[in-house]
Amino acid sequence: MPKIRFAIRATSVICGLLVAGQKFSCTQTTDTKGYGLNVFQTTTTNNDFCGNMAITDSVGELVDICSAFCGNGNIPLLVGIPSYGFNHADIDTVCLADDNSLAQYNASHMNDCRSWSQALLLIKTRAAELVAALENITMAQLTFKAGIALKSKELAATMSSQETRDQLLSVTQSRSVAEYRSILEAGVADFLSTGKYRRDLQDTMEVLRNAGRMLDTTLNSNLPQLSRFVAECGDLLVSTGSSNEYLLDICIQRAAVCLDNPEAQHVGCCCSTIPLGGTFSITGEEGASEQQNSTDGSRRLQTAGAVDVCAEAEVLFSADLSQRSSELQSTTEGTALLQAHQAALRTAYPNFYTESGCRSRRLGDLDDMSLRHDGQAGKAAQEDQRRLQSQLSCTPQRATLGDTSYKAAFWAQTEQNYCVDIPPDAGATAMTDLGLSEICKSFCGENAIPLTIGGVYFGFNQTTMDGICLAGDIIEANSSFVSQCHTHARAMQNVQIKLAAFVSSLSVLEAEKTLYEANAKKAAADLKAAIEARASSVMQAALVNEKIIKLKELLIEETTSMKTSGSAYSAIQRAVKDVEAKGSDLQSTLSASLAALDTLVTDCNKLFTGVGASNEYLLDLCSQTSTACLDDDLGRHAGCCCGYSPLIALGSNTVPVATIDGLSNSRFTTDSSGRTRTAQRRLSTTYDVCGEAGKLAKPKVDEALAQVKALGFQSLIDERLMTMARRYPAQFGCNLPSCSSDTGGTCQIFSCSSGRGPTSCTNGKCLCSEGYCANSNGVCISVSDYIGDGATSFAQFVHLHILFILLAVGQHF
Repeated sequence: MPKIRFAIRATSVICGLLVAGQKFSCTQTTDTKGYGLNVFQTTTTNNDFCGNMAITDSVGELVDICSAFCGNGNIPLLVGIPSYGFNHADIDTVCLADDNSLAQYNASHMNDCRSWSQALLLIKTRAAELVAALENITMAQLTFKAGIALKSKELAATMSSQETRDQLLSVTQSRSVAEYRSILEAGVADFLSTGKYRRDLQDTMEVLRNAGRMLDTTLNSNLPQLSRFVAECGDLLVSTGSSNEYLLDICIQRAAVCLDNPEAQHVGCCCSTIPLGGTFSITGEEGASEQQNSTDGSRRLQTAGAVDVCAEAEVLFSADLSQRSSELQSTTEGTALLQAHQAALRTAYPNFYTESGCRSRRLGDLDDMSLRHDGQAGKAAQEDQRRLQSQLSCTPQRATLGDTSYKAAFWAQTEQNYCVDIPPDAGATAMTDLGLSEICKSFCGENAIPLTIGGVYFGFNQTTMDGICLAGDIIEANSSFVSQCHTHARAMQNVQIKLAAFVSSLSVLEAEKTLYEANAKKAAADLKAAIEARASSVMQAALVNEKIIKLKELLIEETTSMKTSGSAYSAIQRAVKDVEAKGSDLQSTLSASLAALDTLVTDCNKLFTGVGASNEYLLDLCSQTSTACLDDDLGRHAGCCCGYSPLIALGSNTVPVATIDGLSNSRFTTDSSGRTRTAQRRLSTTYDVCGEAGKLAKPKVDEALAQVKALGFQSLIDERLMTMARRYPAQFGCNLPSCSSDTGGTCQIFSCSSGRGPTSCTNGKCLCSEGYCANSNGVCISVSDYIGDGATSFAQFVHLHILFILLAVGQHF
């Protein structure tokens, strides 16, 4: 820790110097070029000659003072050594060169670079909003699916209730169909065009539309600025401080004359920077004030300009996520869907979604709940089972609408038993209307609403059933239109895929930017070492009138590698071009996809007739009475068809023609009699933008950061982690090497003590909640407080170092 030792020694030395008084009386001045730039004059300037003060009696000490004045990210240019100094005009030939050989002063261009640098921040923020909007739709879709499951159960209960039976018994046979239809229609109202589930998806689609348009606008205006930032801000520029100070007049080498005297022999320090590295000004006099802010409790240290797309999306979506998670967990069906979704994410993206939730988007901790699993344990045979007097011999009929031929399906019991005599599930004594509804639910699957038509005591013929299943009052048969809706639904994953690629490119750019900064810091460190090693000999050998020329040549030689010809610059150029390309792809996709999604929510917001793999739309459950077939006008059967919403396909990449399980459901495929036919089960996929972006970016990010470490600048990675942890404690705090969530407390018998702070009881241990770390006393404190109370971070070290140095040189404007 040589810098810390130096800082402490510098502080103790200056305490003595300030008491000893001053030998000279020079006053501040401005640059010799007429730019109006200020010289930062210190007490060491007037206190004594360079060689007479321990703090300035070596090249190494002078370079350290120069480095502290310039601050982190800037390149210190020491002009002079303890044995030779220069006047102001000579110093300005280095610090304010007329050519581009070293560094030029160009305030306008520096401001442009500073402005262009904000483009990446704006792009990331807008991308985060789009990620959050897509997450919202995913959760809204889970709510939609939970609604289907809940409504299916409610509808089954309604249709099998004594109240419904009494209601149908109270009307004539001719009125029973209309009465039955009205009950069904009321049961599915929430999924029709004015229903709450459709309104919810439409609201989330509006948020997505706005986020997409905002990102598109931001990319249009900011991608060109990002390109200019990389193309035009990779060379050295003279850097100034908040008071327009550009030069530190460190000390007088010889002759008691001030800097503006032609015969002056002063040692000065100015600073250059590469704006592409993210630094646009020197520390100058700001170091002390920033440190004061830190001690006053403001430990955020420039987190306002740091954005992580996925962590920001989590923050933006957190309130909605909490609300939706609570809504889902309020029902058994919703809880099961949420748990399945979490498990699928962890399986698909194990490096992003972890069991602990570290650097992941947790969907809410679920209590262990006893989920009700509907009985599928097999059917208990009835010893006194009554068979149909003679087995039915019927043929499944077809119904053709448009270019689609819909098929009625039979299952094992269709021709074997009257409805009341179908062997019930285990634990039941006889088949009931509710039992038939459960069979219908299996036929429809989890993504459609089962409509049981008829039951143990009421039956209808196929014409009547088609009036419900195909006519369009409740559900509409239009497979061609459903296929179009599926095409629109795939637009969401098109956006997700392009957005994941774009977010990935931003992550790679961030990593390459860190590598570029590491290379710049390495070059600055090499420059410092070169000045210490070579400046004295170079200037000693030079003629008196060539010393400033030779020193400038040395600085030019040592800063050549910092220019835009290096491999690190080429890498960041490639990364920006990739961001541009991926951004352009995303814009093109957004334009087409948002229109498609609008159409989906507007035109496809109704229930359509669900079809299986063989276009089976209607399951003939059983004959309620008589041996007449379903297609006979006098037939009285119980049947099942399904209401399917294309909105369920949001985010799917490929959606097969089959929109229901149909006869592919395991309830029917276990039949070996040959009376049940058809089958191929649909598979669902899980796609997550941030999880996918992480997978795509990982190889290049790992490679870039490995190079940063190899250069010796792990501190840059740590500094960014600290910054991210302060801004996003829940997402990054757990990645701090020493941040443990284990308080040491147990909760096997008693709950966690409130004195431990925010905790949760997990596997008998009291663990800190997200965004908290356990301190040495086993108390959970916020990540920000933990960072502040822990070991000195790299960023804090820089501030302390600057404070000590500035106290030592004591600025006086």
